[in-house]
Amino acid sequence: MPLLSLSLIQDMRHIQNSGEIKTDVGKDKTLARLSMEKKLLSRHLKKLLSDHELTKKLYKHYALLRYNDEKEQFLYHLLSFDAVHYFCFIIVFTTILIP
Repeated sequence: MPLLSLSLIQDMRHIQNSGEIKTDVGKDKTLARLSMEKKLLSRHLKKLLSDHELTKKLYKHYALLRYNDEKEQFLYHLLSFDAVHYFCFIIVFTTILIP
């Protein structure tokens, strides 16, 4: 797997260690919210999706994210979230401290 950025690893650890978020889906949503708030969603997903073995394991053979052109287009569209200021993480999760 390609080296993940330090920010992504730290954010994942903080969320996983939080007692406030109970389910895996909740943790995934929280990571997405935090990444949007930090304007890193596209960059984080690009890192995660660059692992071909992982995407092969998690997605069916006809999934859009298994094809490079569609994956790049998806990540390109996510860059538009960087233009908007989101505060969906810090408003909802007030007890989690993320540096």
